[in-house]
Amino acid sequence: MESQHSVPQAADANKRSEPNKKRLFEAPPSFWDNLSQQVLSPSTLHEFDRRTAPRVHPISSNPTFPTDDSLPLIKRFCRQGGPNLAEIVGYPGPSATPINTSCHLENSKVIESENFSIMAYTVAFERHLIDHYIYPPRHQQTQKPANLAVIQASLRPRRPSLDQARFSDDDYSEFLNKNGRTMSKSSSLNLVFSTLIGEADIPHVQNIPFQNLAHLTDAGPLTGVLCLRRAACYYGVFAARAIYQLRARIPAQVLNDKKAYAVTASYDPESTLLTLYVTHTVLTDNPAYPLHYHTVACGTWLLEQDAETFRTAISALRNAREWAGDRRDELIDLANAQATA
Repeated sequence: MESQHSVPQAADANKRSEPNKKRLFEAPPSFWDNLSQQVLSPSTLHEFDRRTAPRVHPISSNPTFPTDDSLPLIKRFCRQGGPNLAEIVGYPGPSATPINTSCHLENSKVIESENFSIMAYTVAFERHLIDHYIYPPRHQQTQKPANLAVIQASLRPRRPSLDQARFSDDDYSEFLNKNGRTMSKSSSLNLVFSTLIGEADIPHVQNIPFQNLAHLTDAGPLTGVLCLRRAACYYGVFAARAIYQLRARIPAQVLNDKKAYAVTASYDPESTLLTLYVTHTVLTDNPAYPLHYHTVACGTWLLEQDAETFRTAISALRNAREWAGDRRDELIDLANAQATA
């Protein structure tokens, strides 16, 4: 199964000309409380500051004044030394804007940068995934799928549409020009997406996220500093979980075959780095988390290196989409046959 993720475009196009600013990862307080290990990052420090910032209460617009009956009590209280002020020594003066120490996030909060809004992931988010047995690429516990060599072999054939006679060096230069003219990640996908995927008859849409998928973890989708590798892992697990549920409806399927059926791809227009990943499930005896997920890279290419590298990389991408679509269609046919038997 193929999973692709495109990034929503910022609402304010005028902000595109301003310099990029990294946004801090934001999550519910429970996200930080439940991490098995806190990592030192700007987002962690931001959460620490949020929790330890002094609380400033706004001054009431309807103040109350002592009554005649309360004056004797106030005078006696003052003769005895008045209130203990030790706890507010060094406390800052009132601020015109009260410090907000509450977290208004339930599942997630999308933060808009100066150029675009983007779903992305930090080291803290990766720690959260690992705590839920979702292992990203290059993690020490990440396992390779049993069919990784088969998948990689299926990526190698050159697509006829990318032969030099049909995709010339001039076409390659035009792609680089389109890529270089992008002003945001969203517009870059709009400009280069058709070149990357070609004209294969594989249904696809852009910028339309699924709205009815169960969360992978107890935090839901979260926002933060961009990391394509973690994003590919996150969305690949959705695809792998869907394939597992589909295979579970087919009695003859060996569910714990440790093979990958889900393919994800990440592309960074700035570096022109294209990477393909595969994600597979491992069935365990853990009652709380019976399915563990593992994502590994199966190929990486720098598209700006030269036209031949581009042809090899895009052939691999298109072959991967075709391979994943074939596996998905085979399973759908088997599941339908079982349902109508």
